[in-house]
Amino acid sequence: MEIDSLKHLLRLVSLPALAAIVSACSGTGAVPNAPTATAAGQVAAAGRLSPAVKTSYFYTSTQNVGVTLYSYPQLSQLGSVSDPNAAAMCSDKDGNVYVAESGTSELTEYQAGTLTVMRTIADTNYTPVSCAINPKNGDLAVANSGGTVNGKAKPGSITIFKKAAGSPKVFTNTSMSSFAYGGYDTKGDLFADGLATDSSVALTELVGQKLTSLPVSGFTIAQPGAVAWDTFHGALLISDNSGELYRFYIKDGTAQYSDSATALHGALSLNSNVAFKGKFIAGATSSAIAVWQFPSGDGPKYFLDTANVIGVAFSTPK
Repeated sequence: MEIDSLKHLLRLVSLPALAAIVSACSGTGAVPNAPTATAAGQVAAAGRLSPAVKTSYFYTSTQNVGVTLYSYPQLSQLGSVSDPNAAAMCSDKDGNVYVAESGTSELTEYQAGTLTVMRTIADTNYTPVSCAINPKNGDLAVANSGGTVNGKAKPGSITIFKKAAGSPKVFTNTSMSSFAYGGYDTKGDLFADGLATDSSVALTELVGQKLTSLPVSGFTIAQPGAVAWDTFHGALLISDNSGELYRFYIKDGTAQYSDSATALHGALSLNSNVAFKGKFIAGATSSAIAVWQFPSGDGPKYFLDTANVIGVAFSTPK
């Protein structure tokens, strides 16, 4: 069924191209390329209740447009900022939201529940397309589709910022040409998908200080899609850019397809990363953002017509 009318199936298109032109930047803190707020853009944590009540927010990034802040679960727009470089996003335990900036080799951190830029984080010489936060220690992982050094193209990488700060460590895998999405399990292990040097879709796992290839058995992944951890089943989820989140168990150094999936009702594909909040999962299609029940995939419980969203994140300020 269409997500906007709840009567027809969504009309969806293929995943937007993630790669963008990289421009060098260095350091952290205020940067001239920081996103520009609209008149309604600099939104404080509007609608906060008493300190004992946790107010939640929902962020989206729209390709070639910018970042938008909504109340949650009402999905009432609170403001937006112009940011044509914005790609996928993630949030930390404090509710702060990080946006990968594909065109400027950096990430922008927004203060929880606001559109106030706290800082920018340099991902120098790379093209960041998505990010993930380690639930164990707060490390920030960035998936890079590629990069350029001295005019020479370089393959993609995973950049890790310890506790989301300082100088990063860069991890590469000789069998990979680019990375798309990453996600952590509850133990703090990172999994990432992307394209191998032979153009096939491949998975990797960051084990200690080495980014290793993770063979997939029982299933062929058609194209890189959102990566997340299913805490209900203790399994890895990969969207394959379809409306289904395929479930893989990590055993004996392989990602073994479990022959099960969560089908997101009314969606034929996902154009974004996914975000969890309790028993709900959020994502975006080409024409709408939606929040489904998880792990059933029933719903959508909340939805809003808005096109070309490529990043979603929940934010609950402390």
